[in-house]
Amino acid sequence: MNYKIIKNFLNEEKCKNLISSGEKFLNNLDVINYHGNRSDLLSSYKSFGELIKNSSEWKELDDYLQSQKFFDFVCKNLKIKNDNFEIKNFYNLREYDVLNNNRKNISLISTNNLFKVFLFRKWRNIKRYLKFSNIFNKKNYAEVLYAFARAGNGYKQGIHRDSDQRLIVFLIYLNDTTKDAVGGNLDLYKKITRIDKIEEPKSSSLEKIKSIIPSVGKLVLFQNEDDAYHGVETMSKHKVSRIFIYGAFTLLNKNNPYISKKVIPTERYLY
Repeated sequence: MNYKIIKNFLNEEKCKNLISSGEKFLNNLDVINYHGNRSDLLSSYKSFGELIKNSSEWKELDDYLQSQKFFDFVCKNLKIKNDNFEIKNFYNLREYDVLNNNRKNISLISTNNLFKVFLFRKWRNIKRYLKFSNIFNKKNYAEVLYAFARAGNGYKQGIHRDSDQRLIVFLIYLNDTTKDAVGGNLDLYKKITRIDKIEEPKSSSLEKIKSIIPSVGKLVLFQNEDDAYHGVETMSKHKVSRIFIYGAFTLLNKNNPYISKKVIPTERYLY
């Protein structure tokens, strides 16, 4: 597995300021709650746009994460050739208010609004295809789609590989987790026997090669390839939440050249 750990990517003061500015936005209606006890505010959401308008620290970080400069930095650290990749913005433009205003329990959305959401999603997919289609473009275009996240006791993520069109995955930890608590580390695995179900591999088919403890300002990078399996064991006995940024360079047009077994679709509708 091709991965890299970079300590002190962000300094402690920067992390504290990002948490202080961002945590109140994790209570907004368009935040996603899942995986037992995790809340995500996605970079393409209206609330996230409000966050970066209200915080110069978040604006500065957002500009950098969405830049070609950051992509070049990531590729250099992972020793990946990036000559044929270019960073673009599409989902992060936050153009579709009808989507932003209907991110809540589906039973509370009127039929007319559901139909509008359906049409906008379809139109957005067509627009992405026309704009970045392989017919008109020789380059691979990618966008940084990411989330500001908070996870607490009960949070778990089973062993998995990320979806096919995520090219490179990154995590930035903004705080330390509780010492001697259970779970919450990012565990990396290697394949030791044949994997029959790519989406949900049996633990007996894998061997843990690294357990990465979250700490202030730490950046973790890994290349999303066929066997890039990772997971998080259930958090318990933690006195503080695990606060972090999860993101990926996600291809807008072509297939991930590092993935041969294309079976895990990218959930673009979340964005």
